[in-house]
Amino acid sequence: MTFFNFRTGDVGQWDAQGRLVVIDRVKNIFKLAQGEYIAPEKIEAVLAKHYLVAQVFVYGHSLQAMLVGIVIPDPETILVWAKDNGHGDKTYEELCAHPQVRTTLQKELAVFGKESDLKGFEILKNIYVTPEQFTIDNDLLVSCYTGGARLCVAIGPKVQITYHTLLIFLLDPHFQAQETYCQGKVQRRD
Repeated sequence: MTFFNFRTGDVGQWDAQGRLVVIDRVKNIFKLAQGEYIAPEKIEAVLAKHYLVAQVFVYGHSLQAMLVGIVIPDPETILVWAKDNGHGDKTYEELCAHPQVRTTLQKELAVFGKESDLKGFEILKNIYVTPEQFTIDNDLLVSCYTGGARLCVAIGPKVQITYHTLLIFLLDPHFQAQETYCQGKVQRRD
């Protein structure tokens, strides 16, 4: 009999039909490039309390020194914010694509995070705003027996684009280009 040892960081158990079912993670922390340990679920829990946020996903990588995130604005409160800020004629989807909404959300979340005692390295340095909720139906969430849920890898290319944009801004603060998502590649438009 041959045994294989996979170290994915997942905890699994065999069900009655003999299938392996992932039920939890061994640890939900990772290390940033500068050596700081990050607990993304803690940061997500804090940022999800902001009145403009419906859902948030925090992402980091051991080769990067900062965090980025995917934010789904709360549909009701973002429409109220839009009316108060001269964008009352826009739909929810149009607001999510609007650069001012992204900028406002990023600034608001940075201030809110600091007020909620997040450390500087726990503050999101860039965000991607989308109207698409994380659900099991659209395969952006995977349910677990523990009652929790995990984001799927389906959002991976969008996260990579966010890091790419962030690095451009860090290297050239005068860069004013917009970007579009096109088949996993970033196209710059000046």
